[in-house]
Amino acid sequence: MNSFGSRSVLHLPEFNLPVLITLCRVHRERHQLALQLEVLDSRTGELRACRDDLLGDRLLQVFYERDAGRIELRGSRTEIRVNFTGEPALPELPSDETASR
Repeated sequence: MNSFGSRSVLHLPEFNLPVLITLCRVHRERHQLALQLEVLDSRTGELRACRDDLLGDRLLQVFYERDAGRIELRGSRTEIRVNFTGEPALPELPSDETASR
């Protein structure tokens, strides 16, 4: 059994996603906040991918492309793409987010 602590779970029942996405804020050096994103297999609970260095932005929109196997989370300053067609699912950062830090 996994212990999730203080996290938000992205709940999108209408999409029937093959993965479960959790989010939380983490403290970085010099009192900066970052966003941690975890991708878990929805059947097994196995951790498929994790990033803890994402820009600490407020996420405002979500887009799901079933055929492409991709979900996009968008904030005012960032976009986070999660691809889950391959093994394992890997959260991706577009190059423009890295530039905005």
